[in-house]
Amino acid sequence: MRSLCVQQIPTARDTVSNRVGCPLAASVSFKTIWVDLKEFNNNGGIADIHWQAISDTLSTLLDQIFSHINTTVDSKRNFVYLASQINPAISDYTHRLKLPSIHLRQELRCDCISGQITAHLIGLTNIENQGIE
Repeated sequence: MRSLCVQQIPTARDTVSNRVGCPLAASVSFKTIWVDLKEFNNNGGIADIHWQAISDTLSTLLDQIFSHINTTVDSKRNFVYLASQINPAISDYTHRLKLPSIHLRQELRCDCISGQITAHLIGLTNIENQGIE
């Protein structure tokens, strides 16, 4: 099989309703902040003043972010997640900073509107969208 390119198409679960039409679950969009470690090392690490702004926005000390990144560099991974399921205001602010090694990833989560009453009917997934119940 030959292909010219591979394109990921994010899919969202449509709203799940009961037979009367009341919504039971819906897909909720959120963003995750991650760091490309190769770009991070090529651009001088945390020398940029905008890293302090990200630290303040995420309510995390800059030293904790730096140690988290260094721990991941030692494990030979190419990326590290800084925050998941952040609100749109924080993701927009992070995007406007335009740091070369900071990226945002769009993700989806199924939110059971009626909570634990309907969760066993719909099913639950973890952060990687794998069924857990």
